[in-house]
Amino acid sequence: MIVPGHEVHRESLQEKVLALLEKTGLPAASMFIGKADFMEQHAQCIGAYQGAGSLSEVREYLEAADTILFLGVVLSDFNLGGFTARLEPDQVVTALDGRVESSSGVYQDVPLSELIDGLIDGLPAGQADSTAPRHRFSHTTALPYEAVADAPMTNKRFYDRIAHFLREGDIVAADAGCAINTTQVQLAGGVTYLASCYWASIGMGFGAAFGACFAVPERRVIALEGDGSFQMSAQELSSMARYDCPAVVFVVNNQGYTAERLIHDGPFNDIARWRYHRLPEAFGGTGLEVKTEGDLEEALAKAEAHTGPGPLLIEIHVDPWDASEAFILMSETLRS
Repeated sequence: MIVPGHEVHRESLQEKVLALLEKTGLPAASMFIGKADFMEQHAQCIGAYQGAGSLSEVREYLEAADTILFLGVVLSDFNLGGFTARLEPDQVVTALDGRVESSSGVYQDVPLSELIDGLIDGLPAGQADSTAPRHRFSHTTALPYEAVADAPMTNKRFYDRIAHFLREGDIVAADAGCAINTTQVQLAGGVTYLASCYWASIGMGFGAAFGACFAVPERRVIALEGDGSFQMSAQELSSMARYDCPAVVFVVNNQGYTAERLIHDGPFNDIARWRYHRLPEAFGGTGLEVKTEGDLEEALAKAEAHTGPGPLLIEIHVDPWDASEAFILMSETLRS
C-alpha cells in the first residue's frame, strides 16, 4: 500500500506519487492530515483510512497488507483514529523528508523526492489488484443525492450534498470535527484541501480560508466550520468582509463540541448559543439559515452564484448528537 500525507503537498510531489502508482499498480489510501486531494479520483485509491474511523472494507484491506508505505505521513493520533490502527511494526515503513524508518532500521538523509524517484526506478511494473476496494468513501459523487425538501438537516446528508457541491478548482478549508467528517468526502479532481495538522487546532481552518482568499483570489474558497471551531476565530469574518473576500462559509451548528460529547459528555461541551447567520449583519457579507434539506438547496443555489461583496455564511442546524459513522466508530473506540 502507498499512503501519501502532508509532506507530499509541502514538497509538491503529487505528480511523482501518481507516477509511482501508475508504474507499480499499487493500491493507495488517503488520510486525515494531508488528505490526498490529488489522488482520490484515481482508480487505485481504495478510500480514506483513519483507524477505527475507516469504512470496514478500507480498514480490513489496508491492515492486511504486507507493507504499508507512509509517504510524508506523521503517524499521529488523528491520522490513526486516536491510535486505533491495527498495524504491526513489520508492516509499516514511514518515510519523512530526510528519514526512513522500518522494522529493519532507520535511514537518515534520504530526501523524500529522491526516495520516490528511487522507487519509481527500482520497483517492477505491475497491475492493479482487482480485489482491492475502490473509492470507498462515506460521501461520494458516485452515490446519487436527491433532496427531500421538508426533511430535517442531518450530518450525513449535509456531507453527502457537499460531495456533489464541490467542483474542480475549489479550495476547501476544514476545522476539527468538520475535518474528520470531510476525510470521508471524496474530493473532485483539482480541489485543494486544507486542514489543521497534528493537534486539530480548532479555528485554524477559518484562518486558512481567509488566507486562501488572498493567495488565489481567482478560485472559490469554501470553509467548513463547526460552531465550536468557528467561535475561536469568528472575528475574521469581519476581515473577510473588510477585504471583500467572497468565501462561502458553512457553520455546522450542533450546539457545542459533539466530538467531545461522544467520548465523554458534560456541561464543558456546551458553548454560547450564537445566531451565526446573523453575524454578517454586524461584520459584513450575507447570512443564510438551513434547517431542512430544502433550505440547503436554496442556500447552495445562492452559494453557486455568490461573488460578493464579502463572504456568504450558511448556518447548518443539526442535532447535538448527530455524527458520521466514521466519527462514531472512532469515538466509541476512544471512549472504551
